Amino acid sequence: MSSSPTAQSKSAGFNTAAITVDFVLCALFFALIFYFVRSHVMSENTTMILIFSTYTTLCVTGVFWMAIQMLRVVAKGEKILKTERAGL
Repeated sequence: MSSSPTAQSKSAGFNTAAITVDFVLCALFFALIFYFVRSHVMSENTTMILIFSTYTTLCVTGVFWMAIQMLRVVAKGEKILKTERAGL
């Protein structure tokens, strides 16, 4: 992969569209998993159900967010590798 300053400057920084897409995907995933997890909490107290299902869903949503980031990095790396191979 190229390590030129111009290639690094293009990939550095924040992309607001990507952050927005990540936020929307994670919010939808949170709502979906919360809906499923809520019925599996072994309690009659609604407060305890809310607390445990929220904490469980937060952990799973964090893993989902990391998976999105890893997928994005791998896809970007493959794209760079493909363009470098085409240039040879």
